[in-house]
Amino acid sequence: RLMEQAGEAIRDNSFKNFKREFRGNYQGK
Repeated sequence: RLMEQAGEAIRDNSFKNFKREFRGNYQGK
């Protein structure tokens, strides 16, 4: 269960990072 929670946290974190980078790239164009 602990590994499941860690996986969810990593996935959520990477998704937030992806959205932030995508927004930055979009505004940069």
